[in-house]
Amino acid sequence: MPSAHTHSLPTVEHNMSNVSASELRRKYTHFRILVIGRANAGKTTLLKRVCNTDEDPCIYDEKKKAL
Repeated sequence: MPSAHTHSLPTVEHNMSNVSASELRRKYTHFRILVIGRANAGKTTLLKRVCNTDEDPCIYDEKKKAL
């Protein structure tokens, strides 16, 4: 049965192909990524490759305390 509560994602009003990566980095200085998967599935490796870094990501609990 379909859920009574449906949520839609916000629509983007402009064409993202006209926005450069440097403009996006200037506008959005912080962001969050949620990667879910089994242990040793490569979640951290994927994140490091996407971000082009060899630094380990910062991980926080629900109270925003660094783990």
